[in-house]
Amino acid sequence: MKRVLVLLIIVLLVVGCSSKTIEKETKSTDVEEPVEIVEVDESDEIVIDEDSDIIGEVFVKYEESFDEDISDDWLISKYVTLEPSPQGVYFENGTVRLVAEETDRAPILSSTPQAIEDAKYITINAKMKTSFANEYYTGAMGIFFTDSQDIEVEVNADSWSSSFGRRPIQTEYVNYFSDSSRRIIDNGFIFYTASEEHGSNIQAFESGVFDEWFTQQFVINMETGEVTCTINDETLTSMIDIPKEGYLRIWVHPYGWFTGHEVVIDSIDIYLSK
Repeated sequence: MKRVLVLLIIVLLVVGCSSKTIEKETKSTDVEEPVEIVEVDESDEIVIDEDSDIIGEVFVKYEESFDEDISDDWLISKYVTLEPSPQGVYFENGTVRLVAEETDRAPILSSTPQAIEDAKYITINAKMKTSFANEYYTGAMGIFFTDSQDIEVEVNADSWSSSFGRRPIQTEYVNYFSDSSRRIIDNGFIFYTASEEHGSNIQAFESGVFDEWFTQQFVINMETGEVTCTINDETLTSMIDIPKEGYLRIWVHPYGWFTGHEVVIDSIDIYLSK
């Protein structure tokens, strides 16, 4: 009888220990469950739409990140003479750097004409940085319209810049101190538009940051002629004549007196939307 009682006590002790072990494991599992519940499933990740700042439905994209070399969609030529030349053009860490290394012959980066098709909006996004070497700097980014698909740029004796097309929109990055200057500011960023119907309009951004990256966006309404230009978080608005030409091209250059001026471009993207 004593032996039976001893065996019974042993069984009860074993069952009791097992219950405590199970209870501890259950409690441990209960603590871990909230971590598993809040764990992010890859299928539920929030995806940021890169075109979220583009008005309308995008149907054509021209995107350039300048990772290694210039593509067939871009040309390099010299200021004024327009001769093809790689002088002052450097590809570094996924950027293209344009440097004025010869007086009055700064490099111009220009896109080949891109068909506008039936776009209602044209959006141009750029990430850039610019710096000046003296008090006579007038770097720029211009928007041209043209009827020609020709990628060759030839000097026009009357107006060499018209070789690229008609330029109703431009931003200028200036550090220009000269008695002959008629610019509305001596240092900063300026937004220009030209229109037969609305006249010329010149506006200055409140802040123009040199030697630092900035984002710039043009949005052109092809049905109304309204143009907005946004640099960082500041937006200016103007009007142009509704373009009748079928192609668009862009130029960027670091022109200024003497040498040492620079523009560095990380990316330039063009979006056509309806």
